[in-house]
Amino acid sequence: IETRKKFLRSVVAIDNISKGGILTIQNIGVKRTLPGEGGCEPKYFDNLLGKIVKKYINMNDPITSEVIN
Repeated sequence: IETRKKFLRSVVAIDNISKGGILTIQNIGVKRTLPGEGGCEPKYFDNLLGKIVKKYINMNDPITSEVIN
């Protein structure tokens, strides 16, 4: 199970997203992340669309509940 967690996919920024920006299909995607840097699970992708970002997110950073409203 621990090995499996290392290779799970997460929702990440596929482009830089400004503070106050809106999550869209053009700026978020699903990728494998580094161990310990996981974001929201891919099953929540559709729920994240349209959410407003609380802080600047760099490309390839995971999308977590702490960075969205």
